[in-house]
Amino acid sequence: MRNVFINAGHFANDPGVVVGTAIERDIVMRVRDGVKALLPSAYYLPDDLNLRDSIAWVNQKSDPGDFAVDIHLNAHADTSVRGTEAYYTETPRYAEVFANKVSQHLQVPNRGPKHDSLTYVGSLGWLHQLKCPSVVVELCYLSNEADRAKILGTGGIEAAAQGIATAIETIFPEEDVIQKKISLLTRLIQLYQQLIELLKGREENKSAKQ
Repeated sequence: MRNVFINAGHFANDPGVVVGTAIERDIVMRVRDGVKALLPSAYYLPDDLNLRDSIAWVNQKSDPGDFAVDIHLNAHADTSVRGTEAYYTETPRYAEVFANKVSQHLQVPNRGPKHDSLTYVGSLGWLHQLKCPSVVVELCYLSNEADRAKILGTGGIEAAAQGIATAIETIFPEEDVIQKKISLLTRLIQLYQQLIELLKGREENKSAKQ
């Protein structure tokens, strides 16, 4: 069974983006708590871990087939820039689903999947250093007034959390179906082999009696 690891992108001593009284760290922690209510079986990282320690924590507990999500809010000097985007390193499929589902639920523009080379820092450790597939989702732009109103308005936190949960549920059921088919096929092959051995044994007993 695949494990999912979910991280609120800024730890206790790192506020992230601050716009007036809106603090990225506090908002993404609330969104993370909302996801936890929807997906209680996922793993949730402690809030006192910095990025390096968060990566180590996931790597210690995860397998290569697991998945990890880092939740953030974005900012831009141009305050007209707004919407949801998600970052990837190799394949955009996961990021595309996250950008789509979060933007739909939060009702902000969908800026789509973005390669992490396009980020301000040029490379995201969460994407490059984890041993399992991962995505960084930027819920919206805290620097944009309309986006800020969405995430901080009535139901905004819950909508963002629902978007993340829906993205996870959208991605992994289709992969679970494939795994179930593989398991079923493997079991059918095993039963077929057992049947062959049974028939072979009957033929040998019949020959012995003759």
